[in-house]
Amino acid sequence: EKVELAPEAIEICERAATTQSIEVAGIDIVKYNGTWYVLEINTSPMFKQFEKKTGVNVARHIIQYVKEKVESAQSSANG
Repeated sequence: EKVELAPEAIEICERAATTQSIEVAGIDIVKYNGTWYVLEINTSPMFKQFEKKTGVNVARHIIQYVKEKVESAQSSANG
């Protein structure tokens, strides 16, 4: 059974990674009494269970992210 991530969960993960200056991370979160909490930020994440539960191909997204960063840097360097 696939799980849909709540927008609030996505937002807290993005903020957690950004505040730690981490571009790619696995973030363990939990919702308790209506509030989201960050339990852990992993800089060398494993996405096997996440992919299984959400159907999201994480590697594909990471590759696309890196490709866009490289292309942007090359474009900036070329003027």
